[in-house]
Amino acid sequence: MSLPNYDSLTAPNHHKIGPQKRPLFRYADTVGDGTGNPDAIGDYEGNPTDFKIKPNPGEIIRLARAILLVEDSGSFDSGFYGNGLTLTNGLRPYFQTNGVRRYFVSGGQPPILTSGDVAGFCHDLELRTWGAGNQFLTARWTFTKAGIYFRVVGDTEDEFGIELSDDFSGLEKHRFMMQGYYE
Repeated sequence: MSLPNYDSLTAPNHHKIGPQKRPLFRYADTVGDGTGNPDAIGDYEGNPTDFKIKPNPGEIIRLARAILLVEDSGSFDSGFYGNGLTLTNGLRPYFQTNGVRRYFVSGGQPPILTSGDVAGFCHDLELRTWGAGNQFLTARWTFTKAGIYFRVVGDTEDEFGIELSDDFSGLEKHRFMMQGYYE
């Protein structure tokens, strides 16, 4: 089944709403265009790795939110990341344009080191478990709650991402879902 061309769709009351935007629901990955590895499980100590969204030249993406998914065995602890991971460098969300990177946690603020830090950074966080299986932490960081969409422009080599430089190899799943639309 092929997806419809969202650029040509209009809402039933198109004269009131206008053309529909082409949505973006994509995991951040190591390349940024959907072709890289989206699974942020690995040992990145000494080799920082970015999981990002990076539009192609000519494309503009408006990001509305990012959703973090962490799956781990055992019980999560607010003082660790997942079930007992001790992070030294943490998760460092960033925005980069024209080769200049700006971190969201900077200026003396520590990076995201624990599950508790995720709650403080994103606010919308849920810890889920079903029966005797693994636990899941989901956190939603909604940019539009701060009044903006992040505008990520391909022509200026913009990227929005999360830099990892710790050992995350003990996790079962670790992904960053990005949601928004193509301008």
